Amino acid sequence: MPIMPHQDVQRYLESLGRFGMHFGLGRIAALLEGLDDPHMAYPAVHVAGTNGKGSACKMLACILQDAGYRTGLYTSPHLEKFNERISVDGTDIPDRDMEDIGADVKAMVEKMARGGKGRQCTYFEATTAMAFEHFRKAKVDIAVIEAGLGGRLDATNVVDPLLSVITNISLEHTDVLGKTIQKIAREKAGIIKPGRPVVSGAWDPKAVDVIRSTAVKKKAPFFMMQREVRRRPKTWDLDGQLFGIYTDRESYRDLFTPMLGAYQLENAALAVLACEVLAENGMRIGPGNVKKGIAGARLPGRMEILGSMPRIILDSAHNPDAARRASAQIALLKKRAGWDRTHLVFGILGDKDLANVLGPMLHESDTLTFTRPSSDRALPVEKAKKRLEALAKGKGLSIVSQPQNALHAVLKNAGRKDAVWVTGSMYLVGEVRGLLRERGISRR
Repeated sequence: MPIMPHQDVQRYLESLGRFGMHFGLGRIAALLEGLDDPHMAYPAVHVAGTNGKGSACKMLACILQDAGYRTGLYTSPHLEKFNERISVDGTDIPDRDMEDIGADVKAMVEKMARGGKGRQCTYFEATTAMAFEHFRKAKVDIAVIEAGLGGRLDATNVVDPLLSVITNISLEHTDVLGKTIQKIAREKAGIIKPGRPVVSGAWDPKAVDVIRSTAVKKKAPFFMMQREVRRRPKTWDLDGQLFGIYTDRESYRDLFTPMLGAYQLENAALAVLACEVLAENGMRIGPGNVKKGIAGARLPGRMEILGSMPRIILDSAHNPDAARRASAQIALLKKRAGWDRTHLVFGILGDKDLANVLGPMLHESDTLTFTRPSSDRALPVEKAKKRLEALAKGKGLSIVSQPQNALHAVLKNAGRKDAVWVTGSMYLVGEVRGLLRERGISRR
């Protein structure tokens, strides 16, 4: 099979975006079968949920890696570069491997498309197949797989995991997953497999009931993070948090995470419980691995602080629950760091709940600059204008169509003792992060 340049691989994958999102496991199963089922070559941990998936996956992967396991990690979306989605032992898929695997996946996708209606694979299905194949070729010992959207019909749900993990659940993608917590939880709980343990980080009692009942029906051992893990925050500063985690099995007294936000302690607790369950099922994971793994887990674009005058905070909060949590953390950061004004730079995709995402953020902001992320699914500035004027009354609203121009204007007007908070779509955060790097602005 001729090798495609990695730029062509990415362009080809992006071209599949025109086929939208189609849920179901038939196409991905056929695509993987054509590649000799790479996802069956190694065990996996499958992670679904609303918020915290990326952080929990990263922490879990780092702990497994420190324990000596060659670990694959598949997450989405990427922040700046496609390669970020697929990594082994913390190293993103090299361009050369992307070229090799991309050619094989493209050939299979096109062969399927010629088979008739309903056989055309989507962007996410092709990307998922690439991840599974890369992990096989890299001979991973285990892979941590983040579900894309939902769980039951998500393309990643072809794996037969050692363990399923479900993070906190709140309302999201209600047009696809359902308009109630119970319906959304049912979709997430679709990753639970018969007889395989499941760890839940859900808080809402309605979600917990759905996950627990699904586990009972499938005779899957059920572990509830809120019941089995106690968290004790100790100190924090702009460089990270020191805390303790206590379970019936072990006391982890002095853990450190470089990631900010009280919610990261929940993600750490979920990762710890997941590792304890894996250890009970034969994996060699000790307290030292947990400590080093959590300390080494870092995700850009999650309450990430760059620069100092003004401070720039990047955080991709794009649903109401994440917006409330991020806004509370911004309030704490302002109190700790003592900046004067907060300038919000915000953009979001068109299928998101604009009012309930932006509302909590405006409460902690002095000005709002609204812009459009570089995505075909982004909310157009013209369509949002009237709603923004009503929502941001008295906040010094600016509407700038291009993120580059929006960033330039905000940095020009922000005082040296101010903060610029860039949030909303991960597409926007990733683009702005790249623009800041071009300006020489990096981690403070």
